[in-house]
Amino acid sequence: MSENLIITHLQPSDWERLRAIRLASLAESPDWLSGEGHEFESTAPIEFWQDRITSDMWFIAVDHDRDIAVMNAGDPNPNFPTSRWLQACWIEPDQRGRGVLTAMIEFLDGFGSRLGWATLGLGVWLGNDRAQTAYARAGFTALTDPLPSRKNPGKFYIAMSRDLKNSD
Repeated sequence: MSENLIITHLQPSDWERLRAIRLASLAESPDWLSGEGHEFESTAPIEFWQDRITSDMWFIAVDHDRDIAVMNAGDPNPNFPTSRWLQACWIEPDQRGRGVLTAMIEFLDGFGSRLGWATLGLGVWLGNDRAQTAYARAGFTALTDPLPSRKNPGKFYIAMSRDLKNSD
């Protein structure tokens, strides 16, 4: 992992950065990311992005002034006992396997602990073995057997969770 890696919580004025990295993620990994899809999101108006950045907490990893990863810590999923539900997790392909996910999760440990979070949850698509392995290495464990997606018929996901580690 680069010594220059910085994890940051995006603010409303960062909507253009969110748009850029989200569109890059949808273009590169359309099978693994949920949402409206690249075609819709690439033509969405400014208001869509301004609303999106304020409706959840978005985090990015920056290396040498370049945004290389994104993660959304959304409201908890009511079906699982977690404080926040991670979504839209993506790392540039050439940065995968270099500790970026671990750095982002460690950042959320501190950030979330200050806000009273206890656990993080997420869903990983069945068949996305690399992501499932990376989340397991970061301390996530399966909560369920594969479950059918409500938004993507025919796709299945595994719900995972992880207790936050206090990093005061």
